[in-house]
Amino acid sequence: MINPIRLLYVEDDSSDAEIVLREISKSDLTFKHLIVDTKEDYIEALVSFIPDIIISDYFMPHFDGMNALSLRNEITIHTPFIFVTGSTSEELAVECMKAGANDYILKGNLEKLNSSIKSSLSNRNAMLLKHEIELLSHLDEKLKTAKQLVLKKSDELLANNNGYKTQAFKEGKLTFLDMVIESIGIGTWVYKFSENISFFNTKACQLFGFEHNEGGLTQEEFIEHCHPKDRHKLISLFESAAKNKTEIVTNFRVIFPDGTIKFLETKVKTIINNQGNPERLYGMVWDTTDQQLLLVALHESIRKTNSIINNLNGAVFRCKYDEQLTTEYISEGILELSGFPASDFLLNRVRSFVSLVISEDKVRVLKIINEAVIAKKSFVTEFRITSEKGEIIWIWVRGRGVFTSNKAVAIEGFITDITERKNAEDELKSSLDQLHELTKYIEKVREDERIAISRELHDDLGQSLTAIKIDLGNIKQTVSDSNTVIKINKVIGIVGETIKSVQRLTSQLRPPLINDLGLEAAIEWYANDFSLRTKIDISFDIDQGLSISTDASLVIFRIMQESLTNIARHSKATHVSIALSKTNESIILMVSDNGIGISDEKLKSKKSFGIISMKERARSLGGTLNLYRDSNNFTVIKLVVPINS
Repeated sequence: MINPIRLLYVEDDSSDAEIVLREISKSDLTFKHLIVDTKEDYIEALVSFIPDIIISDYFMPHFDGMNALSLRNEITIHTPFIFVTGSTSEELAVECMKAGANDYILKGNLEKLNSSIKSSLSNRNAMLLKHEIELLSHLDEKLKTAKQLVLKKSDELLANNNGYKTQAFKEGKLTFLDMVIESIGIGTWVYKFSENISFFNTKACQLFGFEHNEGGLTQEEFIEHCHPKDRHKLISLFESAAKNKTEIVTNFRVIFPDGTIKFLETKVKTIINNQGNPERLYGMVWDTTDQQLLLVALHESIRKTNSIINNLNGAVFRCKYDEQLTTEYISEGILELSGFPASDFLLNRVRSFVSLVISEDKVRVLKIINEAVIAKKSFVTEFRITSEKGEIIWIWVRGRGVFTSNKAVAIEGFITDITERKNAEDELKSSLDQLHELTKYIEKVREDERIAISRELHDDLGQSLTAIKIDLGNIKQTVSDSNTVIKINKVIGIVGETIKSVQRLTSQLRPPLINDLGLEAAIEWYANDFSLRTKIDISFDIDQGLSISTDASLVIFRIMQESLTNIARHSKATHVSIALSKTNESIILMVSDNGIGISDEKLKSKKSFGIISMKERARSLGGTLNLYRDSNNFTVIKLVVPINS
């Protein structure tokens, strides 16, 4: 009975799978198959189904052939892997073969599939046999050394017994040999074809999980101790050994009475009688459970790690530190991020990730990466790429160089899509820009209204009051009654005070000194008037000869005016200091007072309209405005305006 080969087929199209399997059925190959189309099912099949050969499509929406090949290379390198795909790209075929595939066959040309399968299985058996021979040669060396020790010991015993070779000493040799073999963890067993009985030494019984039986076990009794999924394999082993009369190495599982499953490996050799017929099978068996469990744990660890990585909102990558940043690994998240599958980027076989970066950003990004790697620091940068659909995607990347012997060999990191965040930032910036423009417009309208009101007060009300005052003076000249003259003088005084109030209001609405004498004079005039009205002492430190445009001067004046108004209302200050200076880059206005200060709560309040108004005025000039306490515990309002504003 020939054990069927186990064929694992990675395919998402059932009709294509049916065609390929029908083609294989035309050959003399006996097989059983399992079809998978997801990464999870594929990894599970590699561990539990244990395929003899893998056939895979290349392009699939959720799991592509290059990923399947990469996992084959990690988990079961000796299992043949054949691509059966519809892609006719010669470059792709070459890359697949370089990556370890045994063959690359087109779905439209399946004639050579069966011969490729047979050839791949033959090569695989040769490789396994070579591997097993290397392993067994190591064991044979140990056994050879042990045998020499046994012969030496037995010869000593024979010498001590006057050189008589008896059956007892022969049995002693075998006993010593068994002891040595058992000491290195190897059990031995013998199967007699004529009697259909297997005999096991003590170590073999321990490995198989049954008690030592001098009468031996029949083939059927022995097979019952093995795992159900491996029984056909062992039956085939007996049949093949009897038929081919060759050495065979295989692995299988046994089930202990308590349900424990152990992984064993055995080497079997056929002994032929004088008639050329198989007489006995001699076998060695050893425990490989730890190695198999370690392999399973490794596979599970790989699965969990890949699951975590593939569920990240982005992609993990590793690339060579070369001109093209050749991709060595990139997780499946790159498909959602860019629209291109991860297999496209591996070794830059279809495209490099750098090729997606738009030209305006490429030089800047490469410079940031190179500088960070040279300095052996991590880097963070943002840039734009063009997706598979031609869309512009904003990317955020964080990475760090990998060094060997102090030489940078690779870069590892994480990339994610920040397009939504960037769009939100652009919308917010646009809204803020519109708000600033609106604020500037409102301020302009307010200043225009102030100019209009100032002109009307000066031209209409001021002239009318002056005319009234002149008329009252003329009337006074014609009146002789002293009481009437007193009343007229009183009215003339009221009109004069009103004229002064109108002049003050006119100056506050549109200080003429700004146009006539400049910002410095306007500040001193207003501050002195403020000091007279509020009884708050004011000191000045103002640079003279500042060249500031009228519009900028007016904005700075209004901020100073608002600062003094807030001081008068809230600070309870007795002294105010005003400083106006110029540096190579900025105009700086500082207004400080010795009052009670302003709380953080009011600073952050959305209802602190005076502060908000000052900050918006500062922004209209491209400047900044800050409030803080200085070393003297004075509350300071600091305005910094760029010269070019």
